[in-house]
Amino acid sequence: MMGKNRKPAFIVFLLTTFFFRWAVDLYAQDIIIPIEQITISGYAKSSQSGSFQSIRIDSLQKGRYAISDLATLLKSETNINVTQYGGEGSLSSIRLRGSGPSHTQVNWNGIPINSPTTGSIDLSLVSSLMADEVELIYGASGSLFGSGTFGGSLNLINKPDWNNRLSFMIFGEAGSWNHYKTGVGVRTGNDSWQYHAGGYLQSSRNNYTYRNTFMPGSPVERRTNDTLKTSGFQQHLFLRLPRSWSVQAGMWLQDRDKDLPAAMSSGYGNPANQQDQSFRLFTRISKIWKKSVLEIVGSRFADSLLYTEYARTTNQAFRQSGLYSGSSSAGLSGRWYPSNTLTFEAGSEVESQKARGSSFTGIMTEYRGAAFGSARYKTEHLTFMTGLRQVLLSGSQTRTLYSLSARYEVPGINLLIRGQASNKFRLPTLNERFWQPGGNPSLLPETGTGVESGLEWGQKSESGSEIQLSTTFFFQDIHNWVQWVPSGTYWSPENIRFVRCQGFEASGNYSGKIGAVRATINSTYSFTESLDMNILSDNTRLAGQIPYVPRHQVQSRFSLAFRGFEGFLSYRFTGSRYTTDDHDPWLMLKPIHIADFSMSHRLFLKENEVLISFRVNNLLNHSYQLIRAYPAPGRSFLLSMNYMFNQKSKIYADN
Repeated sequence: MMGKNRKPAFIVFLLTTFFFRWAVDLYAQDIIIPIEQITISGYAKSSQSGSFQSIRIDSLQKGRYAISDLATLLKSETNINVTQYGGEGSLSSIRLRGSGPSHTQVNWNGIPINSPTTGSIDLSLVSSLMADEVELIYGASGSLFGSGTFGGSLNLINKPDWNNRLSFMIFGEAGSWNHYKTGVGVRTGNDSWQYHAGGYLQSSRNNYTYRNTFMPGSPVERRTNDTLKTSGFQQHLFLRLPRSWSVQAGMWLQDRDKDLPAAMSSGYGNPANQQDQSFRLFTRISKIWKKSVLEIVGSRFADSLLYTEYARTTNQAFRQSGLYSGSSSAGLSGRWYPSNTLTFEAGSEVESQKARGSSFTGIMTEYRGAAFGSARYKTEHLTFMTGLRQVLLSGSQTRTLYSLSARYEVPGINLLIRGQASNKFRLPTLNERFWQPGGNPSLLPETGTGVESGLEWGQKSESGSEIQLSTTFFFQDIHNWVQWVPSGTYWSPENIRFVRCQGFEASGNYSGKIGAVRATINSTYSFTESLDMNILSDNTRLAGQIPYVPRHQVQSRFSLAFRGFEGFLSYRFTGSRYTTDDHDPWLMLKPIHIADFSMSHRLFLKENEVLISFRVNNLLNHSYQLIRAYPAPGRSFLLSMNYMFNQKSKIYADN
């Protein structure tokens, strides 16, 4: 649509006008633009989270998995706990540091995209194409990010390359179980404007074989009614305007048609289907002065879901339900640099969330607002930051969030010491409050306090080898955890759970060259206790691990690169997990051992690049489940090819 207009100024006018058409309804979320040395240099929430443990997945790491969904990318590149209901495209969620799926906030360029109805986001619905970088901040600050960060914050970041003149990408992938995927992308512009657009199509039958452990003898069966068809499109516009004004605008469209297989424990069951659509827009306008910056942000998100269940004998639909949810937001923030060491920031935001569907009595609406402020003191070796957020909810309820964080770089020994403390909360979702039957309008927000401390050490040699070591300890209590419990003939949410999350994480990375061969080794271990601390009727504590949280997780990765060739081997271990609140040992999921292998080759010819890769997932064909009664795929093979053309500015190319 926009690609047919010839003049960049006209493109700017159309996009910004259209996007603000949706933003002026007065709604908003966390929006802070970073300024280092009074230039916009990145993502503010990231730059202010330096005392928190974080992981960043860049475009090179993403390239190993082409246009994968976020669940696949996170399982492959991190050591976090991702649960999934079987094959590709199935419902996937993140359970970070012993928390629940609704305890990790997912942001798209600083704006939360968690569902207003569930409080979480299905990671299988998010394509890696939608972001240039993916960042995970463990235990992110509530005063900075807002509601729902007990686990952390997952940030999808789009950013321009001002040296780019023209680049495009064509991608194709084919694999086991009738898996096909193709995508295209284009980027063009100059040092004043950049335009990005991309889209993809995917289909997968997911008709893999598995062992049905619920049947006598655990026979091998083939998965049925698990077909996936999905597509998506995104575009971004970045502008540098006169008098130090800048604009960023983005659009995200997505569609998924997914057949839902029955659990192994229910036999064949009735076939079902779910259709999801997502539509997201945002615009950010910034103005920079000599020692300050002003930012205005607006967004409009909409999601719809249609669930249909069919009779197995007649294939006629006999049960159908639909759900629509949306949010609109707007906000204003400013940052002031009175000196080279001090930074102050303040702002406000408002948001509206709406939902309607067959399980709601009309249109459910909730309004939220917040005022926030922060101060940062930074010297050559020491950084100290404090933040405060005052949240205003519907019905005049208020909530105050605070955070304190510090990091110190010990001179001469490459050692970094960091720590933080903050309180957090999560507001009940529209489903939890208004779902019929069972919704509970009297639910209290989940609340808690957490602390974290860590050490990081790194060393580079003159030969180019590098080693990095880090360890982090964390502790967090979560009160009023919402849990759905039986209530007569239906289930209803209650504030009944008190959970204590504690543990530590350690990682080591090495990279170096042996002749012309580059070797890289990464290993990560995490120990997580997520204990149900409720007091039982006999005045004792249950103190058992909550369902689907493993105590032990390990990931190791090894790669060798030589003249455009790369070999990659990874191993993941996930410990046993309870699946019920009564910790029934007979219903526990067994430990998981997964190995993946890939080989790739890059061909360069002037401004052209071709990447050919072959990947084997679940190399040892291990039989396992991430969610009880939903088998995960066995060994699979994938062959992909990616063609890229890159034209940089002449000044950049000459350097």
